[in-house]
Amino acid sequence: MPEGPGSRAMTLRAFGHRGARALAPENTLAGFRMALELGVDGVELDVHLSADGHVVVMHDAEVARTTNGKGAVRKLSLEQLRALDAGGGCGSPFGGERIPLLEEVLALAKGRGRVAIELKEESPEALGPTVDLVRRLGMQRECSLLSFSPGLMEEARRLGPEIERELIVVMPIRQVARARAVGAGVLDLPDLFVTRGVLERARDAGLLVGAGITNDERTMRRLAAAGVDILYTDRPDLLLRVLADMGLRPAAQSPKAVD
Repeated sequence: MPEGPGSRAMTLRAFGHRGARALAPENTLAGFRMALELGVDGVELDVHLSADGHVVVMHDAEVARTTNGKGAVRKLSLEQLRALDAGGGCGSPFGGERIPLLEEVLALAKGRGRVAIELKEESPEALGPTVDLVRRLGMQRECSLLSFSPGLMEEARRLGPEIERELIVVMPIRQVARARAVGAGVLDLPDLFVTRGVLERARDAGLLVGAGITNDERTMRRLAAAGVDILYTDRPDLLLRVLADMGLRPAAQSPKAVD
């Protein structure tokens, strides 16, 4: 039997990956707003530094895949980046969405949900300004810093020791010890590698376990039943409904899934 909403429901966090990536353009204010309005515990995003030193929200180092522009984020000024359409163009209901500043997303989420900020290995210079922004908005307890890079996690511990850290790994072999060594409190895994043994080793090391990116109902149910602490999804609408069906979420917070 699943535990009721008074127990694990308070600890299992549902996160919208890059906002609500399957429902709205990724890493846009529209997507983050949608995820928060659905009732997620938090949103995940990625950061890079613009040519003139602004922390912007973008997954790729280049803008071509998600906007109507070309070029590397680090070689474009904020003015140039803001001129791009990140919402799919005039044929999309989200046309005209702009690349957001991290500060804008933090302001949107403050008091409404957590923000998981992924630090990219190709943009390590974004770490310091990111920590500064989180502190300036007083959101140290509402944010976490994520990375595939143990080196960036060590630097994050040095610069922002009070901010939760998550080490993202591709495979769990020997990664529990590495996560602890770099001061991470969370180990993020692909859903395929979440097993009872991995969960036990993580628990024994004092780590929480995050899993994703999880977009199908069967996998969501398996991971929630296994006892993961964080689930990342492009389909926050579906995840919230599944958790409510399992008794891990108040039904009032369970939106109707989009087909």
